[in-house]
Amino acid sequence: MSSSQKAGIRASAQWASLIFGWEGVVEVFEIQEHATATRCYAWSHRLDKSKKRRFFAVLHQESVDSPEAAVRATIVSKVRKTR
Repeated sequence: MSSSQKAGIRASAQWASLIFGWEGVVEVFEIQEHATATRCYAWSHRLDKSKKRRFFAVLHQESVDSPEAAVRATIVSKVRKTR
């Protein structure tokens, strides 16, 4: 599998009436030779009160069809895991 960077897109996502939100740059990569996806979205954010960062990569799929949708999917997943 190979990839090439396509663009860095400013994006924001929110969920649950702004209780959880994120704003930043999502990098968009075109990927070749993947069974189901032709694009991948990637970004990071700094962990609270730390110099460490958390990195995310989400494949473009039917329900994740934009940088905003990729960020929203990770927010929703995190919220569901904490319940």
